Amino acid sequence: EDKGVNEKAIGNYKKVIAAEPKAVDARINLGILYARTGDYDSAIEAYLKAIEQDGQVADAYFNLGIAYGRKAGKTTDESSRTALIRKEINAYGKAVEKNNKAHKAWYNMGIAHRKLVDSEKEIAAYLKAVEAKPEYPQALFNLVLAYKDKKQYEQALKHAEKYVSVAESLTSEKKHLKTVKELLSALKAGSEQKTPPPTAPKKQTPPPTAPKK
Repeated sequence: EDKGVNEKAIGNYKKVIAAEPKAVDARINLGILYARTGDYDSAIEAYLKAIEQDGQVADAYFNLGIAYGRKAGKTTDESSRTALIRKEINAYGKAVEKNNKAHKAWYNMGIAHRKLVDSEKEIAAYLKAVEAKPEYPQALFNLVLAYKDKKQYEQALKHAEKYVSVAESLTSEKKHLKTVKELLSALKAGSEQKTPPPTAPKKQTPPPTAPKK
């Protein structure tokens, strides 16, 4: 049923674009629909065409980054995967140029840098995400683990305390809150040996921007 709905909506947006080629929102929404069906090449093409019409729209770059990232996740050739991740990072970079408060773009950029095992840039991106949205649990959680991996325990402790204060009332963070509290206790005790094995950083990418009505 969803497939039929998406195909119908894709057809409708194509009609809108045929009538008004400069309809940037329609091109972005078309890309989102293609991404939902797993057709990332068509999604990327739609976002790039939206950017051709208006290069100042942060949403187009943000969704382009998501599409590159998801295509990379389906790619088995390592060099091709790396190239796609670099395009993903570049797209998020453009998104934050257009909207420096785009916390989700900074967060996704951090995850992309982690895929390339670049911890310095990963951390820098998460810090920007938290700067844009101070009470951002996903970014704070990943910061705790990234600093711990680098053995920067003072920073891990600082962000663990912040994460706990933010996540305490969030049902969605229950599992990760338990992990961070255990880590926090170990860090405060100065006993890294007692620290539980690190949980993998959150890798779920925020969903694409919803189609504009």
